[in-house]
Amino acid sequence: MLALALAAVLAGAAPANAAGPVTTLRGERGLDAVVRTTSYGIPHILARSFAGLGYGYGYALARANICTLADTYTTV
Repeated sequence: MLALALAAVLAGAAPANAAGPVTTLRGERGLDAVVRTTSYGIPHILARSFAGLGYGYGYALARANICTLADTYTTV
């Protein structure tokens, strides 16, 4: 019930006409999420479960910081 309430709040927070890209993620075991990015680069994640929310958050974080992550991995 809490996950549905959170999904409803997140759906209301994202503008319907987001100028950025919309990415639909389909993971295994119900890890589904929709990531909408605004024209300012702010991701809005819509998911049906906390696991899907984490999956979408990880995707958005990796997409925004891929160069930093790659530099850290190669340095270590």
